[in-house]
Amino acid sequence: HIPYVLGANPSDNGQRIAGVYGNWRSPFWLWDKKSGTTYLGGEGFIAAISGNGRVVGGSLAVETETEYGPVPQQRAALWTKERGWWVIPSDLAGCDIFQTTLFDLSTDGSTAVGLAFPDCRDSYAFTWNARSGLRLLSKASEGRQCEDPWSGETYDCEGNARANGVSGTGAVIVT
Repeated sequence: HIPYVLGANPSDNGQRIAGVYGNWRSPFWLWDKKSGTTYLGGEGFIAAISGNGRVVGGSLAVETETEYGPVPQQRAALWTKERGWWVIPSDLAGCDIFQTTLFDLSTDGSTAVGLAFPDCRDSYAFTWNARSGLRLLSKASEGRQCEDPWSGETYDCEGNARANGVSGTGAVIVT
């Protein structure tokens, strides 16, 4: 029993679970059936764990200069026992304190998916792997125009997107 925590999905064999201690800008933890709970540090609000239990996904606050001034911007990050935490590289500007948030990992942790803010106007689903880097996924409603029922004018209404899950192989992404 770990008091006052938010757990994520367990590893495929149920031997490991990752989570956060609180619901915002909270450090991460990893529970292992043999070792108990390990404090991982970091700072985020949602944790993911790879199917093999070797990679934890979350976010780190990175001090960033934005149009609103300096802020601790949330950036998708990965943790392994060997490497510790590291931020997934991205050249997106983000929107104030948000840039990228990781929501799921493939079985071996080589593919990550989540939510990205290239600016303050849109959000996109993203996928990341070491070979291709971070890529924004196109939206089903990309470029969609809607008509205002009162004025008859059209406006951009393509909506936002987020990748919520990824298959074990990383080939299928759920948005």
